[in-house]
Amino acid sequence: MDPDYEKVQTFIRESQGTEFSSQRSVFKKGEEEKFTYYTSDDNPDELLVISSDGSETTITTALINEAVLYLLDIKIAVLAPESRSGTLLSLEEHLEIWHNGTSTTPFDSKVVPYIADLIVLSGIAAYGWATAGDGEKLAAIALKTVTPKKHSPSRANDGAKDGAAAAKGSADAADSTRSSRRSSGSAASAAGSSGSSGSAGVGGGERVYSRKAATGDNCTPKGIVLITYSIKDDVTGEIAWSVKNSFVDGGIETEVKSIQEVEDVRKYSFVVVGAGLKDNKIAPEILEFAKLHSNWLSKRPIALFLVGESLKDIDDEKVIAVKKTAESFTRILDVVDIGMFAGKVTADDLTMREKLFEKERIGDFRDWRIIGEWADNVKNICLKYKNQK
Repeated sequence: MDPDYEKVQTFIRESQGTEFSSQRSVFKKGEEEKFTYYTSDDNPDELLVISSDGSETTITTALINEAVLYLLDIKIAVLAPESRSGTLLSLEEHLEIWHNGTSTTPFDSKVVPYIADLIVLSGIAAYGWATAGDGEKLAAIALKTVTPKKHSPSRANDGAKDGAAAAKGSADAADSTRSSRRSSGSAASAAGSSGSSGSAGVGGGERVYSRKAATGDNCTPKGIVLITYSIKDDVTGEIAWSVKNSFVDGGIETEVKSIQEVEDVRKYSFVVVGAGLKDNKIAPEILEFAKLHSNWLSKRPIALFLVGESLKDIDDEKVIAVKKTAESFTRILDVVDIGMFAGKVTADDLTMREKLFEKERIGDFRDWRIIGEWADNVKNICLKYKNQK
């Protein structure tokens, strides 16, 4: 059994009858809501939550357990549906999908805040703000520790073993959950382990959040950062060396190597991969590198930056297209961040006809300020992993 999962179960068993203050107050001003919970006399698999105003809410232990398992899977979960949260699947939405797939009773969304409170009070998670790709801050719950155990992406099937299940509903819930996790998931950094609240995300820029947080050793001053790129791509290589400067300035030992020069990835605690785009595709050697070392790299934080002529005048439509292109890599390895940079085009890169009629394509379109800002941000992500250790 996962130690964090067991810790929540133990807390719930041993802490009933105690009055607690909800730490959700970090998201708003005003007094903290107080509540007490008890095991139901009629059903030991239910908790009766009594708030300070006397209102009562019933929560099934199966729903609490599902929330814990979901958080252990994705590490950070937005609490409630938000009108601008895009494809982020909130804890409330996930629990509703799971509940509807395993029960015939209506789902009561009022239970979700109390479930989040119990998880936070148990000590395995903290409240904090998650930052969406558009910079929007969303109230979230973040796992404090990262455990190496990988949980099944289908929680609905587990729920079916616990109680009454509708076969079709359970399958739909599992499919919906898997689909949502491909487009949402944890941000690069969780709330600090020493407090009850903190930053559950990293803001700024176009962000692609990984489906699961990296496991294993975190980035530390003794751990080495690897920045690697395709040897055939001098433009991307120059960017890789520029990115190194930010890590070195942060006091982090960093190595820059071409993909072909990397033989053993086990000494690296954080990896940045640079890939040039040709015909809107990632170079095959980059994908082969990811596949070859996936067993080890899947346990490390990975950042990815893409470089291409098509990114010269980037807009929302191009961002969506590039994210789609990046899926050839992110299907193999999860990433904590993706940078998107315009490249450099020389006359040698063009055909004779293109040289005559498309001279405007020639030039160095790399914006070193934007590249530097992204590098600093990724360095800060690395340092956040260090601080979590």
